[in-house]
Amino acid sequence: MKKKSKHIIFLFGLLIVAFLLNILLAGSSILKLDELNFDNYIFTHIRLTKALTAILCGICLPLAGQILQVLFRNPLAGPYVLGISSSASLFVGIVIMVFNTFGLMGHLFFSKAAIVIAAFCGSLLCTFIILFVAKKITSNVFLLLIGLMLGQIFGALQSFTEYFSSDKSLREFVMWGFGALGNTNYFDLTIFSSLVVVLVIALFFLTKPFQVFLLGENYANALGIDFKKYRVYFIVISSLFTALATAFCGPIAFVGLSVPIFSRLIFKTSDQRFQLTACLFLGAIIILFCDMIGYLILPDRIIPINVITTLFGSPFVIYLLFKTKNW
Repeated sequence: MKKKSKHIIFLFGLLIVAFLLNILLAGSSILKLDELNFDNYIFTHIRLTKALTAILCGICLPLAGQILQVLFRNPLAGPYVLGISSSASLFVGIVIMVFNTFGLMGHLFFSKAAIVIAAFCGSLLCTFIILFVAKKITSNVFLLLIGLMLGQIFGALQSFTEYFSSDKSLREFVMWGFGALGNTNYFDLTIFSSLVVVLVIALFFLTKPFQVFLLGENYANALGIDFKKYRVYFIVISSLFTALATAFCGPIAFVGLSVPIFSRLIFKTSDQRFQLTACLFLGAIIILFCDMIGYLILPDRIIPINVITTLFGSPFVIYLLFKTKNW
């Protein structure tokens, strides 16, 4: 227990360091420590909101990935690989096209609320399709292939939508698809953080049945845990995490897949309460550093967060493919 507490304290300290470095370095210019005051517009309304958004996004995606990996008992399950993010993106693309057609995108609150709802509906639809298929088959590889094919189908439908979109709609959706942490204000952060806190609390209240899910359906039922009921709960929580991150930050790849793997490789524990906590901290730390790297690589260009996270996540997936022998 003491060892786990030390790990959590270390991760918390690293999160504070990453948060401060992000505020100072992740921008067109480097801020000085004496500029970190609320009278400074850049600090208050740009750097601080972006860093807080990065933390929230870094919480959502790894927790969603950890839920799916335990749910399907497969380390390659995740919101991006299983097509959930692609489905959410399709629905958001449709909303952007329709709202621009009727001139509603100018209504900031209305359009953002619609994007959040659309992202949730899209992610929930794909997740339930995956769950339905999982009841029919036993092969994890086949299930992942189904997820990848669903991602391709939703991607094709998204391309179809883009083809018939206006120039304005297409430009807005392409920019949204790069992923961005700097498009939120304090009102958005209030909604985003409130929902994330509720979901995190709900998830940690369910850690006991979540722990049992590692052992399979028969063992869970033998312990008196309604496997099917709790599976629905976890699907809804995972979909909401994915929807929130996708709606407020755009589709950010591989974080939901790679961070839970990274956490297991480092800490080597099956304690899901600790694993969820570690994913929560690691995800926030990694997103903060990835955002900072996107500003520092090229002096006069900002590399989209989606590019950086993909370059981070892909090597871990490749490592897992070589490490895992049972397919």
